[in-house]
Amino acid sequence: MKPFKSVVLATWLVERLTFGPIKDAMVGDLLEEFERGGSVRWYWRQVLAAIAVGAGRAAKECVPPLMFAAGWSMLYPAWRFLFRGGWAHAVPHTWPGAAWPWSAMLELSYGMAPAVTFVWVGLLAYMLARGDVLYQLSGHRVVRSLSASLTVLLTATVWTLEHLKHHNVDLAWVRREEFYSVFRVPVVGAVISVPLAVSLLAALLSTLPGAPPRVGRRWQLGRGRALPRTMRAGQTLCLMLSVGMPAAAHAVQTASPAASPARLEFEQWLAAFDGNDREAYRQFIEKNFSSGAGRPDQDWRVRENTGGFDVKKVTEESPTKITVLMKERNSDMFGQVILEVEAAEPHHIVRMDMRPMGHPPEFAIEHLSEAELIAGLRKQMDEKAAQGQFAGAVLVAKDGKPVFEQGYGLADREDHIPNTLKTRFRNGSMNKMFTAVATLQLAQAGKLKLDAPVGKYLTDYPNKDVATKVTINQLLTHTGGTGDFFGPEFDQHQLELRTHADYVKLFGNRPPKFEPGSRFEYSNYGFLLLGNIIEKVTGESYYDYLRKHVYEPAGMTSTGSQPEDEKVADRSVGYTKIGTGELHPNTDTLPYRGTSAGGGYTTVGDLLAFANALETHKLLDAHYTELLTTGKVDTPGPGGARYAYGFEEMTVNGTKCVGHGGGAPGMNGELEMCGDYTVVALANLDPPAAMRVVEWVMFRLPQAK
Repeated sequence: MKPFKSVVLATWLVERLTFGPIKDAMVGDLLEEFERGGSVRWYWRQVLAAIAVGAGRAAKECVPPLMFAAGWSMLYPAWRFLFRGGWAHAVPHTWPGAAWPWSAMLELSYGMAPAVTFVWVGLLAYMLARGDVLYQLSGHRVVRSLSASLTVLLTATVWTLEHLKHHNVDLAWVRREEFYSVFRVPVVGAVISVPLAVSLLAALLSTLPGAPPRVGRRWQLGRGRALPRTMRAGQTLCLMLSVGMPAAAHAVQTASPAASPARLEFEQWLAAFDGNDREAYRQFIEKNFSSGAGRPDQDWRVRENTGGFDVKKVTEESPTKITVLMKERNSDMFGQVILEVEAAEPHHIVRMDMRPMGHPPEFAIEHLSEAELIAGLRKQMDEKAAQGQFAGAVLVAKDGKPVFEQGYGLADREDHIPNTLKTRFRNGSMNKMFTAVATLQLAQAGKLKLDAPVGKYLTDYPNKDVATKVTINQLLTHTGGTGDFFGPEFDQHQLELRTHADYVKLFGNRPPKFEPGSRFEYSNYGFLLLGNIIEKVTGESYYDYLRKHVYEPAGMTSTGSQPEDEKVADRSVGYTKIGTGELHPNTDTLPYRGTSAGGGYTTVGDLLAFANALETHKLLDAHYTELLTTGKVDTPGPGGARYAYGFEEMTVNGTKCVGHGGGAPGMNGELEMCGDYTVVALANLDPPAAMRVVEWVMFRLPQAK
């Protein structure tokens, strides 16, 4: 095997067996040599030199854990004898077993879980027995030596196997997705136990307090502060349970004597937040937050939506306050965390704010070609669907024609009905786009004026301030102060509200929340009033008007708002985690039927037809189409969006996009028209399932020429 192949395969093995910390060092060093113009052969000599230097300087520290790892792995036959059915499964019968004293571990076609569990049990016992000694081994030089030694050991093993031609093994052709098939060769299983033990030990050392988050030569050694033995043992146990998500590997920096109390508390919070144990996070909140400052349930919903955070940089720090820029793991979105602690020990957290923010220019995302975009999206969606993060349908079109369209997950989990491109998904507030188009159609026809007050068309409207001060324009831009209708009153009368007029009877006496026109505040009730006005002006129901003047002209054959108690073909079941924390149908949250404010159903194909009809002026002429989609009022969100009439206008990574989303328990949808491209996603899961998909595409769309 040539040196280059040896380094690549060995480095990849390090990545697989150490869950990341050592990978950063080896891959980073290799790439750095390429950037400097160095050769692989030079790098190989450097690795050998690192082994020699590391062994010379740290022999006393390295030998005990290495000997323990090798010795412990030799006990594996007893483990197999007890749990796998006797010595026939415990002792190999091939001659390589004599050449490798630790060959008791048989071929890994039995599965890696028993071996990994066995080694971890040993490491825990060693940690508990000699915690103070092991803690001192977490220095930079030891981890570096272990990682280099592991690379050489695995490379030598692969080289030997190839030259022995055992079972005609030729590892030169091995690709990542095929690698595990090689583990079915008995000799590979026989020689892997000690490298596995060493690699897990190295991973453990590199994640203890005091170890640098990366172990390449570009990082300087820093000494960590001592911790009680019981605390270190507890951290090790947590590390074992998380299996590959080291508690501090993603933190800002590892604790040091100069670290501020705010930073230390932040790192502990982030480790708990990024973990997978909701109850452990609740206990952390109860222990580390001052009374009333913690919000475990609310925080955990953020955790489920974001997948946790990766720290990008600290923007402000003092002994009692730290501000950190972080990126969501499940999306391209960034956020800011501000954490404050008490000045006196034990430095309880007195305030923590998590705020979404726009994408920082310094972390710009590269535009992709169309082929790269589609390939990346396909991979992204397969992963999200497999992980249960998305169920629904996605469509991307260029110049009005689909270039990607696919359904994922189940429309009905009880009957195992899959989502397809024909599945009708509830679209939440996406109805507002249709309502706005209908309103501007009437304005274009001269049947209503945008600057006229509500009372001109709803002449018997109960509240006089709303009737005389709030205009159609303000309803369309959420600046009328008309508020929401969701809340206790809605919940109490949910199934009694069957018509738009029913909503006015229940909520029509409320005055404006603020002076109409003075500011933006999203208002579902305002768009509900627009449905009332459409009915008054046209003399027909909102639903009939949209069917005749929006859906049919656009070719939208699967869109509507039929009552929930009517059977609608291909309509999906929405599934939510809200309330119980487990997926269940959202039936109890649904209104009698969708309204002009939201709650109808549609398909990804119908939304593409709607976008095409807008752009070709089948629904409105050019003047009113531009009026419909041009931003007029700044919104308070982090993306710098401006609200138009039932649409939002924003610029994403240099591309201007216009569209609208919708979300409620068990439903989420998004339509965005971005230059030549239209991006649509609909999901029968909680937000932001569909929104995250569309955002991923928007950030990477091919750059306009």
